[in-house]
Amino acid sequence: MSNPYAPPEEPRPGEPPHAYPPPQQHPGPPRPAPRASDEPEPGTGGRPPQRPADAAGAARARSLGTLFGVLLLVGAIMSTFRLPWQVLSLVLVLAAAVVGGRGAVLAVRSHVRGALTPTLIAGTVLATLWGLLAGGTLALTWDLQTAHTQCLDRALTQAAHAECDQVYRQGIDDLQRRLTPSSSRG
Repeated sequence: MSNPYAPPEEPRPGEPPHAYPPPQQHPGPPRPAPRASDEPEPGTGGRPPQRPADAAGAARARSLGTLFGVLLLVGAIMSTFRLPWQVLSLVLVLAAAVVGGRGAVLAVRSHVRGALTPTLIAGTVLATLWGLLAGGTLALTWDLQTAHTQCLDRALTQAAHAECDQVYRQGIDDLQRRLTPSSSRG
């Protein structure tokens, strides 16, 4: 038995350097003939073979995914602005949900593999929930927010800003008390 850690031996005269013996053919079991039907191959766990992805559909799904991300990002930024812009934020988030849904359907139909399909599905669900919550919040607090925005537009000093914020917080607290069932009302 030779030492596997020893340096290679010098080549013999007339033999090319580092010549290895030709590989030997080992007789093995015969391979089965290829199947013509859609039956899964043995050892694949019963899964049918994957279809190749449609390149044009995959490219369109990726572009819809990019548009979805941009709409969602701009909608998130716009939601931090004051009232007229928050309505635009709601529109952008709902548009992102529609674009994300269309992209997810296209990704599934095009057999796109990878993270695009689950990302679009999860993002569409989250954008839809966000849109519903933002729409409900705007509907419930529309009067309070318009009054707060108008008050801030008229406020010239820090004290006036603080008073506007105090009135707004008090209105939100009153609204919360009206909507939340109280345990003392029995």
